[in-house]
Amino acid sequence: MPKISEVAVRLLERTERDEIPWEAPNSEENEFVVGVGGLSISISKFNPHPLSGESNDGVILRIKDTNNKQIDYTATDEHEVEPYKLWQLYTKARRHALNVSGQLDEFIAELDKV
Repeated sequence: MPKISEVAVRLLERTERDEIPWEAPNSEENEFVVGVGGLSISISKFNPHPLSGESNDGVILRIKDTNNKQIDYTATDEHEVEPYKLWQLYTKARRHALNVSGQLDEFIAELDKV
């Protein structure tokens, strides 16, 4: 198993247990980041075929060093990690970073007041 695959699987496992503090940077609405051990990890959506007119998005996981230099990556159109696992990681990182559960709890509480 390539190291990037191991990283992706471990990130998914830890994210599912709410142990990874994903954040949503202001600059990109489809990117979520976390710093771990001096490295920056990001997961984001991208269009692998922008000129083809297709709108099928993919997911890319990037690892950058302290100088913001990309040291490794994998994506749904690569074959190092099963695409559905990258999509799961993206979805769970997004939900954590945006506090989706908390926001929906607040909405439900407000809806009950109506």
